[in-house]
Amino acid sequence: MSVSLESVCQVCLLAVMLALPDPAQDPGKDEPAVESLARAGQATLKRLETEAASWTATTQLGGGTRVVVETVGTPTQRRTILRIEAQSRSSELLRIVVRNGVWYATEGRKAGKYRPYEAPFDFPTAYLFLTLSDPQCIVEAQRAALGEYQGTSDGIATYRAPLAEPTRRQIQNMLGEYDQMKQRNPDQAAKPDMAKPFERLRDLLENGTPTKIEVATGLIVQFGTAERQIEIHDFRWLDRLPPDEFKVEGKQWDDSTEDPTECGTSELLMISHSGMWQPGMKSHDTEGGLFDLRTGRYRRLPFKGATALPGCFMRDRTRVVVSGLDASIGAMGLYEVDLKSGENRRLGGDLLANGFSLMPALSADGKTLAVLHKRATGGILDSEVCLVDVETGAARALGKPHDMAYLSWLPNGKGLILLVRESTDPSDVTAPRTDTIARMDMNGGIEKVREGTSPVLMGDGKTILFQDSKSRTWHTCDLDGGHAKQFADGLERYGDPSPAPDGKRMIMMHFRSGKAPEPMILPIGESKGIPATTARGLWASPAWR
Repeated sequence: MSVSLESVCQVCLLAVMLALPDPAQDPGKDEPAVESLARAGQATLKRLETEAASWTATTQLGGGTRVVVETVGTPTQRRTILRIEAQSRSSELLRIVVRNGVWYATEGRKAGKYRPYEAPFDFPTAYLFLTLSDPQCIVEAQRAALGEYQGTSDGIATYRAPLAEPTRRQIQNMLGEYDQMKQRNPDQAAKPDMAKPFERLRDLLENGTPTKIEVATGLIVQFGTAERQIEIHDFRWLDRLPPDEFKVEGKQWDDSTEDPTECGTSELLMISHSGMWQPGMKSHDTEGGLFDLRTGRYRRLPFKGATALPGCFMRDRTRVVVSGLDASIGAMGLYEVDLKSGENRRLGGDLLANGFSLMPALSADGKTLAVLHKRATGGILDSEVCLVDVETGAARALGKPHDMAYLSWLPNGKGLILLVRESTDPSDVTAPRTDTIARMDMNGGIEKVREGTSPVLMGDGKTILFQDSKSRTWHTCDLDGGHAKQFADGLERYGDPSPAPDGKRMIMMHFRSGKAPEPMILPIGESKGIPATTARGLWASPAWR
């Protein structure tokens, strides 16, 4: 077995150019008290509310490529530049100036002004790097997650946390390939460009993921997962700033600062997008946004985090529920986002604090959310249905973990329609599976309805739209699985249906060979519709209700 270029890239990504242990490190020095680090960090963040400062955040992506975020900020203004550096070349991807709560964002030739977090960048992971670039400090409850104290050197305390078992196995496989290559071609394996990433990868395997904290400021200056480590450096307080640092005058800005709900909400839908995607790409990261069918305007959902996946609208349709990525712990949480004010509210309490919360659905009375929650432990495909009280945000588990997807509430609120998948070998994710549409009662009991996949309850509250697992055409049936018939002409190359709130239309993705999937607005029961948008890029995961 040879080590491919793809394997080397994976190594670089996993290693994230982690620094080798500092020989000047003093493991015998007493560990700083976590309370002192927390107090120092809070004092630094508090000082940022009254004084100007600048800093740089760098993320190594492997292969010599880095994402660099440079920030200069005062209590009322901020300028941020995101650059990509590779092979001694630097390219500015975007620039943001924040003044009076408005974001003036430039990306290539596009220049627009937006409300906070609503700028829709073509670079879909921009918000991930922007979020990770903000100064952070430790809290006392996080001490256990830091791992073992390694020592303090030059005012920096280092900790190491053991890797998760799946990551350990992946790294062990890569190192095994490298060791085989060393036996076949020792000269090539010994070259610094080849050997160094594997040396760092071996250090990561043996010692765990590092976190570094500056003792004086309490700021976390290196953190992240095995796949992505971020370093904060060149932090300094500023007495004065260049006069043009926050200048936005003299430039034409496309204005997108209006309240998106001001003229009604029936034509608003959530959908993910990547402006960088091009035909031929197998996959690409997308970012959840809000699309207005009346105006054709698209903006990012105002989620104050790395990225969000569309979920569902609340009853008044001025608020939405999304699955939002908390990049600091690698969890996908459940959030209520107010489209008018931009306010975010985390839902689910301790039960949904970790793991992945996906596919939320709102009950007809608007009081309860159902969501699929994948815990950090357990079967790789298993998730459990959790019910979240909208008013309090509290969550409780319903039934046992299983391989499930696609939640819809029954109109009487006494159960759910969902997809249940059963595998011939639960330990093997590639084993054949049977897709079954089922009902779940309020005790977690599951009753099979019929074979099929991707079920969604239509607006009449008594018809299930589903895809036949064999023909891949679309059909409808009643709540008991009976009276099945083909929907429209079968819509063979369509997927991801989401009915409109008026019950008369729906949005579906039209999959076209060699082209990007096209979001189409279809009258219920008809086979022809109109594109929601013809804008370039990749569109995915629409949600209209």
